[in-house]
Amino acid sequence: MNQLKKKGLKKLTTADLTKRYNVTRQTIYKWVKRGLIPPFFVEKKLHGTSVRFYFKPDIEDFLDSLVFKKRLKIPQK
Repeated sequence: MNQLKKKGLKKLTTADLTKRYNVTRQTIYKWVKRGLIPPFFVEKKLHGTSVRFYFKPDIEDFLDSLVFKKRLKIPQK
């Protein structure tokens, strides 16, 4: 996280994406696991299983189409 602050980069968190697109965190994690959306930065805790993903702001255009297809029940590859 400190690396992102030092560089002054804008980032989107998983929480930002869930609020904006009205999907659950599990859905975002499934998309990351499938490789549909690549995270820009991954933060892992030393103890425990906590993992945070950060995304570039330009991923929003792709997510608009992905969420639209999900709501129409179009199968995803």
